[in-house]
Amino acid sequence: MDGAFNNAGIPGPLGKLADLPSAEYRQLMTVNLDSALLCMRYEIQAMKKRGGGSIVNCASILGVVSGPGFSAYSSAKHGLLGMTKAAALDYATEGIRVNAVLPGPIETELWGHVDQGEQLRHAFVEGVPMQRAARSEEVARPVLFLLSDWSSYVTGTSLAIDGGYTAR
Repeated sequence: MDGAFNNAGIPGPLGKLADLPSAEYRQLMTVNLDSALLCMRYEIQAMKKRGGGSIVNCASILGVVSGPGFSAYSSAKHGLLGMTKAAALDYATEGIRVNAVLPGPIETELWGHVDQGEQLRHAFVEGVPMQRAARSEEVARPVLFLLSDWSSYVTGTSLAIDGGYTAR
């Protein structure tokens, strides 16, 4: 069985919706949403030929909640969740499963590349009931589960990996 993990993403512009620069908004949508569509087109074609497979899209907790200043990023991640569900329904009878993971804050270098990144990181971590960011492997393991046969009856779902952030 084939498996694919679509994990492209950039933080993009922060700001109110009406104030976002169009070019930066479009770049964020291209990377965070359009790239998954393009990847899934080829992944699904290959999986159909081989009799099935599993796709996991990396969304974000900001795909189910949002916050001030995150209109562009949150819009892209909400769209990715909708695309994940639609593809899961479209290809369920062809043995192709499509799911998403919703990471909360993760200890990566990305925070250093975002304006006010350290300030945002602390704000997010304060909202996590476990009071810390995830380690990369804590996100990777659930992805591996969703790609494996252990999740053979799971499709169209979104798994929050967020230390309890979205449980409130």
